[in-house]
Amino acid sequence: MLPLLTFDWKIAASIFRKEVGKDQIMIAGIDEVGRGTLAGPVVAGCVHFPAFTNLIHSVKKEEQEEAFWSKITDSKRLLPKQRVILSEQIKEHSQWGVGAVTAAQIDEIGIATATRLAAYRAYCAMGIPVDLLLLDGAIASPSVNSSNIANLWSLQGKEETSSHRASIVIHSITRGDSYSLHIAAASIVAKVFRDQLMVSLDQAFPQYGFAAHKGYPTAAHCRAIARYGLSPLHRHTFARKHKP
Repeated sequence: MLPLLTFDWKIAASIFRKEVGKDQIMIAGIDEVGRGTLAGPVVAGCVHFPAFTNLIHSVKKEEQEEAFWSKITDSKRLLPKQRVILSEQIKEHSQWGVGAVTAAQIDEIGIATATRLAAYRAYCAMGIPVDLLLLDGAIASPSVNSSNIANLWSLQGKEETSSHRASIVIHSITRGDSYSLHIAAASIVAKVFRDQLMVSLDQAFPQYGFAAHKGYPTAAHCRAIARYGLSPLHRHTFARKHKP
């Protein structure tokens, strides 16, 4: 059985105090990307695999090592082409959603709140309520384990109340994309979405090289900022700290 999926089931079993293994518990994972960039949005992905146990058992044991889910891992460990292929396969076999918060919104509300807001939007976009929501620790520290999603999303009026603010169990995991199948899958979906977005935005602002560095504070990006100033895509509260 997949180690990353087994980890998710063990978390669910420890929380709900019963055996998990036949999809009794609805699990979703959320991860973010772009938290530390100078430009572009912070993006979160949310993934739930419905009836994933049945999907795994429908594949012969000798073929499972070649199945897409055996390749799911932290998006940072994958090559760009691998991420793109896996993202499409994940989306084909899951309920998924993506949420984003723009640079202007980040400047207004701060990156911590913006990251939680992106996560909330991703969960709402995924479209179905779950019993257990696994979060990467970059979104909320492991001390934030709430029985009510509204407590985690405390956005101070930034977002309208939604029916998705149902009572669910939230569990935060340090380096969750290295341990949890659902969080790792969410990291891949979010990374591919954001990278493709930054490539498309590069066409509007080619002088900054967004297609190459995706908004991260590389030396070339900082030199471009020094030469051309800040674009509407830049986070002013971030970029002014990275002048060469």
